[in-house]
Amino acid sequence: MAPGKKAASAISKAPTAKPASAALPTPNSPPQPSKKTIRRSSASTTKPTANTGPFIPGQSWHYTFWPDGRMTVQWIDPPLYGTSLTAVKPREGINLAEDEIGKQFSVVYLQWDTQAIAECQGLKIQPIPGLETFQLSPHTSLTAVDDGSNLYVFYKTNDNIVHMVRIGDGRAVEAVANVAVPIPRSAIAAVMPLKHKNRVVLFYQRWAQGKSEKVDIKTKTLSKGSAGVWEVTTETNVLSG
Repeated sequence: MAPGKKAASAISKAPTAKPASAALPTPNSPPQPSKKTIRRSSASTTKPTANTGPFIPGQSWHYTFWPDGRMTVQWIDPPLYGTSLTAVKPREGINLAEDEIGKQFSVVYLQWDTQAIAECQGLKIQPIPGLETFQLSPHTSLTAVDDGSNLYVFYKTNDNIVHMVRIGDGRAVEAVANVAVPIPRSAIAAVMPLKHKNRVVLFYQRWAQGKSEKVDIKTKTLSKGSAGVWEVTTETNVLSG
């Protein structure tokens, strides 16, 4: 037999190695990321876990690559998706930024992923201690006013009732409960007259009387008495639906 044919026959009889099949992960097995990983955070190659630390811009999601080619993304951005926003002018006592440029930004209030209210200025964001006990409604409407010494935030509870809290010394202290009962998903807005800092007017939506599905816009005025206690004093119908 020709040498060339003998070599071909030997090659054809040689055992071929079967490709190793990648074991698919089971629900109880830990993820096994591939070597090619997009690193968006220090935990991008680990099993997705809940984010309880401070918000770091640009590191609000984790990528996990699986051996079978799947990719999962865990979003851990602390601001709750669909959150309402409200803001006040910056001042000493509520500023979060430490540099002079950052202190020029407005102080923004939003809902944290734990449903508590958080405060943000520039790139710094953090939850406000004390509000986690007030049972804020998920995706609550928010509005805030500031008299230069005290900051007041209005929000809605799971019972769809508007409460007002005072933010002082970095913590939340409840000031007035049961301010108003608007329609579900009602937007709310509060204003404080410049010359009357002992008064706050809250705007909200309310079902019109009767069987109509029309919505009215109403206001409630809160006044602070001589003892420093806030009370709801008047209610006014601003616009009929």
